[in-house]
Amino acid sequence: MSDAGQLCVDETVTSCPDVPCASSQVCANGLCSAIPSEEGCTGPTPFGPSDGCGAQEVCLSTAMVDGQEVNAKVCYTFPFCPEDGPCPVGAFGSVCNEGIFPEKNRICLAGMCTSSINCPPAWNCVPAFEGVLYGTCQE
Repeated sequence: MSDAGQLCVDETVTSCPDVPCASSQVCANGLCSAIPSEEGCTGPTPFGPSDGCGAQEVCLSTAMVDGQEVNAKVCYTFPFCPEDGPCPVGAFGSVCNEGIFPEKNRICLAGMCTSSINCPPAWNCVPAFEGVLYGTCQE
């Protein structure tokens, strides 16, 4: 964020590992994330204001990180949604957070979707639970 309160947002967001992440990042579910802290998520509910993660972070209990499955509640920092266009589908799907989790910034949610168009080819968007706008991309 700049001193004037303005935020720089990429025009496009790339997916990894097709485009490698910086050395200070990991590839988490197909999007580059800052290396997460060892502390993990402390809150009882993922994605809400009490998840223990910042506004640009999402608490994931399972993620594919640099080619390895990680089963631990960890806060991953995801990129802001592109200025123009959708978040990249990548290997696991991705959708912009607009209207999904109002407590979070407008970030790309890796592995999540609002329809199958946000998922890799031949994958489906499966609702997280009945009555919600979002789900996860699944083969």
